[in-house]
Amino acid sequence: MGDLIEHKQALFRGVRSSFGILGRACIPLLLWVWVFGFLIFEVHVLSFSQPNSLISADAIVVFTGSDGRIQKAMELLKKGVAPRLLVSGAPVSKESVLVWAGQNLPITFDRAENTKDNVRGTRAWVKSLGVQSIYLVTWDQHLPRCLLLFQRSNWLGKIIVFPVRWETPYCLFYSFLEYHKFLIFLGLGE
Repeated sequence: MGDLIEHKQALFRGVRSSFGILGRACIPLLLWVWVFGFLIFEVHVLSFSQPNSLISADAIVVFTGSDGRIQKAMELLKKGVAPRLLVSGAPVSKESVLVWAGQNLPITFDRAENTKDNVRGTRAWVKSLGVQSIYLVTWDQHLPRCLLLFQRSNWLGKIIVFPVRWETPYCLFYSFLEYHKFLIFLGLGE
């Protein structure tokens, strides 16, 4: 019985020792991959810019959230780059949007709980109208995940990105959060 206990203890020490060496080697490597991935993500986000010249599209879609998104979409609509606008996302005051924009502008509101819902609702809306090209107005950090979801939904139309930079003291925190959401969506393959 004593030999069996000693054998199990020796085996446990060997496994623990192997894991310790492997763990000590892998943890710094994983940390570097995670940090490097975040830097690549941020460089990618910073590569998004508002178009220098505005071209015509069939519609404008804005995913609600941080300040300035709806206003930018309204400005695009008023400039005539597209004949209609979809406001997708968290509930917004329709009355305040219509007062700000003007009552005669073609604006549709679609409630969405998350980014997947934004994309699903947008696809249904564009399909019902025969839309082939859209301006996508959203937070610049949100764009990689949005574009990934559009790609995975077999979107065949043209997307003209119109990023809105969100200046906030918590921007780095939200960037980390969005990076991790992107990693989750990337890993899940949904």
